[in-house]
Amino acid sequence: MAIEDSNVSTNGYEANVPFFNPDVLAGQSFTASDSYELGSIEFRLQKDSGSPGVLTISLYATDGSGLPTGGVLSTGTTNGDTLPTSGYETRETSMSSYNIVSGTKYCILIDQASAVNGNGWGALGSSVNPYAGGCLVNNNVGGVFANYTNFDLWFRTNSPDAAPGKATNPSPTNTATGVSINVAELSWTQGDGADTEEVYFGPSGDLSLVQDGAGTTFDLSGYLPFPYGTTYQWRIDSTNDVGTTTGDTWSFTTMEFTPPEVSVFQTVKRLCACAENRFWYESI
Repeated sequence: MAIEDSNVSTNGYEANVPFFNPDVLAGQSFTASDSYELGSIEFRLQKDSGSPGVLTISLYATDGSGLPTGGVLSTGTTNGDTLPTSGYETRETSMSSYNIVSGTKYCILIDQASAVNGNGWGALGSSVNPYAGGCLVNNNVGGVFANYTNFDLWFRTNSPDAAPGKATNPSPTNTATGVSINVAELSWTQGDGADTEEVYFGPSGDLSLVQDGAGTTFDLSGYLPFPYGTTYQWRIDSTNDVGTTTGDTWSFTTMEFTPPEVSVFQTVKRLCACAENRFWYESI
């Protein structure tokens, strides 16, 4: 899952990116926009010619300006010999696990361990629409690292691929009672990392797959009106390229049918009479 990105189009990138030799460390600084586990790093790379050998990709903390400091936080390697000599290959390198902290500035360096001049490597970069969170960093001047604030390398960091999270926030709410027999739809919040959802629905104890695709609602109009006082169950399974995560089973019960109360009437019979400013009555 891509997290950090130089976020600049390849349109307008300069084609004559310099090649770096074995004695030069170069890379890109970036500011983490989120906290996540680092899984891999991507650059767009090519080789000059011949056999550049193994390229080591390393993550470092920085001094705040973007220059690397301290020991290696995470590392990975890629085979420079298999890079193209024309055009650029998007090369993804698996990295040792490290937890990136949001708001922290890091530096990614590429190190060519052993080769001769003329067998270097190049990375796609641009001075167009510079990435605001960092810039190109290298040590090609006397071995001292420097920032090149008008230039950026194309890069991307990724967290490890993972199965999606469970769907949440069911509506009707789980175990709700007194639900209308004409309830219009089921709805939920999509699980983290889910691409699609499999919707299961049916009377209690009899779930069936009724919808498979993207979305966060399911139309109930084909089932209406529901019978009174009946419990239904439903479940949302979240899916992505890694796999399927089975959701929790939710339920709701429709309202009970309550017939109107019959009023009780009582007939009272009375005999009434009036005479000489007097009133008489008698039950009969």
